[in-house]
Amino acid sequence: MGRAQVVFQQPAKEDRHLFQPQASGINSPRLRRTGNGVKVRNHRMENTMALTVTRQKRLEMQGFVCHHDSDFARVAPWLRWSPALCMLVAAIGTALASPPVLVALAVAAALGAILPFHPFDLLYNHGIRHATGTQPLPENGAPRRFACAVGTVWLIAMAWAFSAGAMATGYVLGGLLVLVAGIVSTTDFCIPSFIWFFTEFRERRRGS
Repeated sequence: MGRAQVVFQQPAKEDRHLFQPQASGINSPRLRRTGNGVKVRNHRMENTMALTVTRQKRLEMQGFVCHHDSDFARVAPWLRWSPALCMLVAAIGTALASPPVLVALAVAAALGAILPFHPFDLLYNHGIRHATGTQPLPENGAPRRFACAVGTVWLIAMAWAFSAGAMATGYVLGGLLVLVAGIVSTTDFCIPSFIWFFTEFRERRRGS
């Protein structure tokens, strides 16, 4: 018996539209024809990595200027880096009821209120980002520096409570601080920055 031959026929011209991708969403692939056939190419990365409107508003509330490009979308998650570290150290200081740990964190928070960056940002800017290939963190605006100032006072109060033997007060303050830091670390919603933003908004309305 002879070997059967399989013949692939080109689709008719009027039927070729059936093989084209549909552009119904941002994740629909594009096709381009090469010498070896058809090659699939995705849309640009910034379309798939764009920030949601809610997240953009929360970051702007912290004083950041959101850019509509893939570079900013890739670095945006790292804006949670410093709040997450603050939450971790505050949790350790609270669990240990350790005034030295809390005072050290208060010093870092005070520097974050004075400088246009938090000391923990340096760990990312001079270390982690070189491994991730992302851009450096933008400078902190007034709302986020205000949050650092609130954290400074809060941490000093916690350290005083533990050193004075007011353990219940220290644990309550510590639990609340960890909660607030946890919210901004997971949702980008910063309560002190919201207070700053709301107060500034009211002052501008009064001025107008």
